[in-house]
Amino acid sequence: MKKKIAVVAVALCLVIALVALCACTPKLDKLKEKFKAEGYAVTDLSAEGFDIKDAKIEYAFTAIKGGEGLNIISGGQMINVVCFGSSEDAKTYYEKAKEAAEESLVKVTVKKKGNAIASGTEEAMKLF
Repeated sequence: MKKKIAVVAVALCLVIALVALCACTPKLDKLKEKFKAEGYAVTDLSAEGFDIKDAKIEYAFTAIKGGEGLNIISGGQMINVVCFGSSEDAKTYYEKAKEAAEESLVKVTVKKKGNAIASGTEEAMKLF
């Protein structure tokens, strides 16, 4: 009886861990709707524009708001979100995005949630 309880407890812990890990990556529709609700212009991006060979990209989009002509240099807000099919690809792109952010003309923040990487202005990143 004690062995059965232990096995059930371990199985339950594994299920909870699996659910927690799967829930980390933001869902595309919810994320895009969040930005649209805040007045951002949301545009899907193609996978070809990213500097990672053989990476599987689940989704990618950019969201821009404000500034003169939707320009972040003139005070607008912007975010790019890329979700990868594997955590290894996400980690590689995260490191490249951090390097690019350091060289940017405007202050860019980079965050990682699950397999999703976002880079953008501080105000836009609050919605990620």
